[in-house]
Order: sequence, then structure tokens, then C-alpha cells
Amino acid sequence: MDFEALTLVAAFTDKGISIHADPRQVHELGLGKSMLAYAAIQEHCDSVVSEMVKELGEESLAELLAEMKAKQAEETDG
Repeated sequence: MDFEALTLVAAFTDKGISIHADPRQVHELGLGKSMLAYAAIQEHCDSVVSEMVKELGEESLAELLAEMKAKQAEETDG
């Protein structure tokens, strides 16, 4: 069986986080498989965030995200 994958990259930019996929991969997989991959990735990410909220609590998660944004801003400024 051939290995098929859709690779997403999270790029940290001065405007936030930008998610990119290689258009060639999307073309090779076809629209149907690409959409299934995106749906599975979204479901996975939602479950990870949900578990983080359960573990850390909403306030702690908000603080963590704010800290990450501040660090990101420092890195782009400096």
C-alpha cells in the first residue's frame, strides 16, 4: 500500500500562527481525501485543546496563550 499523507505546518508569524499545506500534496491526494484529512486533524486538535482545558483550567490556558503570544511578539521585535 502506498503511503499517503497531508502535512500541515504551523508557522509562527508576527500576526499569529499561520497553517499551511503543500498544494501539491492536496492535488495528489485529491479533494475528498484532503477534506477527510483536514476533518480528522481538526477533530484531533479540538480533543487536545479540550483535554488541556480540563487539565489546566480555562483561566490557566488563557494565561498560557497570552504568555505564548507575548514571547512570540518579543521574538519578532528582537
